[in-house]
Amino acid sequence: MSLMGIGLIFVGLFFLLVAAIGVVRLPDVFTRSHAVGLTDSLGAFFLLLGLALYQGLSANLVRIVVVLVLLYLLNPVITHATVRAALRAGLKPWTKERQLSGNVVDGMVGVESAGPQSGRSQPGQRSENAVSTPAAREPA
Repeated sequence: MSLMGIGLIFVGLFFLLVAAIGVVRLPDVFTRSHAVGLTDSLGAFFLLLGLALYQGLSANLVRIVVVLVLLYLLNPVITHATVRAALRAGLKPWTKERQLSGNVVDGMVGVESAGPQSGRSQPGQRSENAVSTPAAREPA
């Protein structure tokens, strides 16, 4: 039993390593969350299953099973919330055309550079879109 548990732990660690590599290598939050959402679930499943087999019948087995159930209920929800927040923040999914057009800054797709051509103000400059408080307005 313990040898099979150790084998499952190593399989889980392999999937978690693949998830970590996916986070580093993939270009945007959408593909990264896809890689992590899938491989993290598999990695945690095999890791916790291996721990459960290694522990045998004990109080720790119940705790491991509870964590496993919670992980499978919450991991898809967390992945979906992350991707939805990225969409609402205005990030666009990575496409090869967008990368070739130069609309990628430091690996962030959908983010424009802060140069004068992008319409953003430089530090110390007041933007035309800036909201002024009543105290900052001149009296009429």
